[in-house]
Amino acid sequence: MINLTKEERDVIYCIACELTDNEIAMRLHIAKDTVKSRLGNIYRKFNLRNRVGAVILGYELGILKPSHAEQFRNAEDSPSGHTSRICLPVRQQDMKEIEALADLLARRMKKHLHTEAMSRQWEQTRSRS
Repeated sequence: MINLTKEERDVIYCIACELTDNEIAMRLHIAKDTVKSRLGNIYRKFNLRNRVGAVILGYELGILKPSHAEQFRNAEDSPSGHTSRICLPVRQQDMKEIEALADLLARRMKKHLHTEAMSRQWEQTRSRS
């Protein structure tokens, strides 16, 4: 069901905490090119355009939870000795994109639930016949 490797999930954890490619490479002890490659794989597998989409995907698939951010907020875990930027406000342009993606997710879920309800109704009608 989830077509992500452990390494790709690790990259999603890091981008959810707003780490740069260099910071991710240092955190995961890999080359910056490897970070870019893993991120590219995530984009291709799920037809995503950017990091925001990858983070939303992480939440959709259940591999990210709000509690995961806590492990990255600890300054001891930070590769550069500072806390994650996850606590800073979201930029206006990022917020618009997040809202658009959230709206898309809501429409997809509504469509899925509607289809599921219609299927159940159809099955009930057929069983009465």
